[in-house]
Amino acid sequence: MDRLVAAAVCATLFAVTLSLQAQGQPAPPRPAPSQPPLADKVKTALSPSFRVNMTRVEDQSLQVAVDERRIDEDTFVKLVIATCASVGAEARQLKEMVFANRFAMQGYSFKAPAKCADILKIPADQQKTAVFADTEPL
Repeated sequence: MDRLVAAAVCATLFAVTLSLQAQGQPAPPRPAPSQPPLADKVKTALSPSFRVNMTRVEDQSLQVAVDERRIDEDTFVKLVIATCASVGAEARQLKEMVFANRFAMQGYSFKAPAKCADILKIPADQQKTAVFADTEPL
């Protein structure tokens, strides 16, 4: 019964769309594609500490833009540590983690997400050195 109702609703929406297009009116907007779960997970994890403007995963690159004029080294390390903690074993799927300022003109790229688990295990005073060993500025 539920399938019959769903099929009827779909058919009605399809007919309305065709009718509107035939009349020269634009079709209703389609919903935006959802982000990969990893991008959503990172945004949720970073949001309590940072104003996150954008997260996305593209070609095994996690890209994050935060609402900061500039990302200094300490902020970058905090972003990497929080992201590593939130993605866990999924970090191995990534080739890099890019963190940029709100203009996407400045920031850093962490080139070794597969090392996330190791970085989380080392003492906090040594994490910055470990992170920057595999980091390039944008």
